[in-house]
Amino acid sequence: YVYDVVEIDLGEGTEIRGCVAGESGGGFYMDKECTLRAPGKLSIVGNEAGLSGGGILAGRSCVVDLREVEIRGCVAGNSGGGVYLLDGSTLRAGNGSIVGNEAGADGGGILCGRSSVVDLREVEIRGCVAGNSGGGVYLLDGSTLRAGNGSIVGNEA
Repeated sequence: YVYDVVEIDLGEGTEIRGCVAGESGGGFYMDKECTLRAPGKLSIVGNEAGLSGGGILAGRSCVVDLREVEIRGCVAGNSGGGVYLLDGSTLRAGNGSIVGNEAGADGGGILCGRSSVVDLREVEIRGCVAGNSGGGVYLLDGSTLRAGNGSIVGNEA
């Protein structure tokens, strides 16, 4: 759990695997103007949250900037199986995949809410499942999705 204006830079080949959170942010939980950068290969695999953000939860104006990212096999009991963004947070991801994640309710791959922004370049979102809505991506509350040279295919809600 990272809180209150913290900047984190992860090195090439970092892996966040098999983590479990009773509530939110199975792999990584950040809140209140934090920044997470991973300019090299990053794997977030097989993490679980009882409520939200199986892979990553970013809240209150956080920035998540990832290149060569793999978010795979993460599970959230409620929303945001792979990634959960809220309260004006931003996810920028390039050259990666968000694959095989699951949410009990909404946003199997990504849930983007409360004026948050998702900017994807060359990212595949595939095989994600949500119990209610948004197998691949679920957008709400004035959120924005920008995507290019990628695909959102084979997801289910």
